[in-house]
Amino acid sequence: MNYKQLSISLAISLGIGGLSGLITMIGKESFKNANKPPLTPPDFLFPIVWTILLWLLIILMIK
Repeated sequence: MNYKQLSISLAISLGIGGLSGLITMIGKESFKNANKPPLTPPDFLFPIVWTILLWLLIILMIK
């Protein structure tokens, strides 16, 4: 496994994800106030799942 390529891919993916999170922070309040279905997961779960999915995609791309 090429660890240099893996670390570069992780840095780019997580960097873009973090940047888009900072940009979309403005709409966070309107999302909290929106009418959501009763089975909506808690807000803290989304970034955790998204980070795991990005890592899995990068690992699959390298293999």
